[in-house]
Amino acid sequence: MAVETIRILCEDPATVNYGRAVLEVSKKGSQLRFTILYAGLVKTTIKPTEIKGDILKKLNKIAWSVSNVNARRGPFDIYTAERFMPRGSCVQFGEPISMMLALTSTTLQVRTQLVPAVSWKTQIRRYYELNDLYKMIKPCPDHLLDAVFIGLYAP
Repeated sequence: MAVETIRILCEDPATVNYGRAVLEVSKKGSQLRFTILYAGLVKTTIKPTEIKGDILKKLNKIAWSVSNVNARRGPFDIYTAERFMPRGSCVQFGEPISMMLALTSTTLQVRTQLVPAVSWKTQIRRYYELNDLYKMIKPCPDHLLDAVFIGLYAP
């Protein structure tokens, strides 16, 4: 049985604490093995208040950042991220996060999979209690662990 290895750029988007991870995932039969090649926070994001002004410089900076991660850690077989679904008081974050996801996807030009939080979290909760995992990784931001799980959900 052949081993298939893929490289995934995975993200948990936010206007603050935007998690990004790069995974190398190997699959042999039903066995899945992975290595975290990189995990960190995205420094340049779009804030809701910036939407009203001229954001071209910010968009260029984000596109450069994506191109840079692709050059340093890619090429990627898949780009996957949590699909932001605004609810309640988080409605104002929908537009900037959607812009960042679209910009990343079009910059990379690879297979893109946007995953609702409920999908990957339901799958993870079959095996682990997320709040316990978040406590274990402190002071690391929750968004980094989420990015890794989103990446593992993708293949």
